[in-house]
Amino acid sequence: MDRRFRRQWLLLCVIALGSICVLRARVAAAAPNDAAAQKLRDQAIDQDYLATDFAAAEKKLTDALNLCKKTSDCSPFIRARLHCDLGVVEFMLKKIDLARTEFATALVEDPGVTLDTNLSNTDVQREFAAIKSGGPPPPGPGTSPGASAPGAGAPSQGAPGQAAQTGVTHTPPARQAVRTPLPLYVEVAEDITPAKVVLRYKPVGAKDWKSLAMRPMERGFGAEIPCNEVGDREGDLEYYIQALDANGDLVAASGRSAAPHKVAIVQKLEGEPPHFPNQTPPHACAAGGGGAEPSAEAEATTKTTEASDCPPGFPGCHGEGPTSCDSADDCVSGEACVDHVCQRGEAEDKEFKKNWLSIAVEAEDLIMPGADNACAGGQGYTCFQAGTSTYYGGTPALGRDDQVLGGLATSPMVRILLGYDRVVQAHVTAGVRLGYAVFGSGPQRPGGAAFMPVHAEARLAYWFGKNVFSRKGLRPYVVLGAGLAEVDASQGIDVLQNATTTTRTPVDAWTKTGNGFGALGLGAMFAFTRSSGLVLEARGMLLFPTFGSALAAQLAYAVGL
Repeated sequence: MDRRFRRQWLLLCVIALGSICVLRARVAAAAPNDAAAQKLRDQAIDQDYLATDFAAAEKKLTDALNLCKKTSDCSPFIRARLHCDLGVVEFMLKKIDLARTEFATALVEDPGVTLDTNLSNTDVQREFAAIKSGGPPPPGPGTSPGASAPGAGAPSQGAPGQAAQTGVTHTPPARQAVRTPLPLYVEVAEDITPAKVVLRYKPVGAKDWKSLAMRPMERGFGAEIPCNEVGDREGDLEYYIQALDANGDLVAASGRSAAPHKVAIVQKLEGEPPHFPNQTPPHACAAGGGGAEPSAEAEATTKTTEASDCPPGFPGCHGEGPTSCDSADDCVSGEACVDHVCQRGEAEDKEFKKNWLSIAVEAEDLIMPGADNACAGGQGYTCFQAGTSTYYGGTPALGRDDQVLGGLATSPMVRILLGYDRVVQAHVTAGVRLGYAVFGSGPQRPGGAAFMPVHAEARLAYWFGKNVFSRKGLRPYVVLGAGLAEVDASQGIDVLQNATTTTRTPVDAWTKTGNGFGALGLGAMFAFTRSSGLVLEARGMLLFPTFGSALAAQLAYAVGL
């Protein structure tokens, strides 16, 4: 073997050995949740983001980050990648402050992280570059001058936490003594007017998040976690704050469920205790969390059942409105996160639209019975000259053509329907439909009744699913209806005038059914919002006393009032 050949083999061996070492290092560096988090990331970007469904992408990336809550759950590379991609998604959702926070967090996890060039645009790149350089980011919505530092009169509560702060000014307290109420105060940016501000917290050692309504005070909002929730155990009490608009949508936040603020609960507190602006610190409770009177603010906060102390929609109030969420961790115990809204059980007492108006187009296709000698009379058919309303009064030859083939009519009737439905129970609606036939009516035979174009119907529907009238998305149902309607249909056939001729005469054989009917069907509303959506419905109709059966398909648009 010549020397040059040996050198090539040696080089290949070195490359192979190096590749194996790198691969082993990557495998060794992988964390237990890396694969699951990466899978959610791929779905969020490759499916939802590219389909411009940014809300769905945001949810999947947030779920992926929930898999990486502990540093040992995911590698820094994966956590940085998730935060960076979530920053891009938040930017596309115009949540500029959240985007900046995600970019900053990504750079803390991995200073070498970069934007995915396939996802970013010039504006996103400028924001990311500003965060990476350490300079001030370009101004964006939800910010106000001085938002990075506590406002005048803010409580002395220690150093700021590392969790996200967007659209608000809040300084998390570093510590609080055991068995002592924990006051928390936040100021919202001037360009944001929230309908309510909610504090969500998790006591030391607890698994479930709890909620408190923050009351207006000074220039912001305050709430006091009571001493029995602070407890007598040392550890971290976690919390985050959400400002919500009248629809329950998140407009500003300090912290989040995946990265909450943390307050160390200690046996002995050194330094100035946490307190509200211009107020003295709260007193400690007796051992076990009781025995001491709560502060005036704590007492006011807990009076959530009184109308004067409980603005509509605050947690704990009667008729509580929906609260925004990213996952079940954002909801209190017993609630689930459905369509970014915290919902409890069947939510039969949740507010929803009870009156619904609709406009629909319905096609009704009669099932035509087969018949021989259809134009000879007595077969349920009346014949007219083809394409006209001129009655065919001849006597066709029996057994020669003059035959209707059974099956669905080739041309359906079409109606326009106006509807009203009332939610009478959590899953039941009762309603009416009034309509008019605009296409497909049959001509009047001599001595017969004219076509009745009016449609009048009473109906009862059962809707499936939890919180079916208070959530977006698919709302399936079954429906039972009865009322007045006539359904006509025709089939073009040929007749022979007598047995000796071979000349065929084209005619339309019409059959009329009704004027009463009963119907049973299936349907679904695709709710774009909680109070509007498209409705698709299919049902079978049984008509009487002139017997017949038909299949109906309906497309409607419904609005809740």
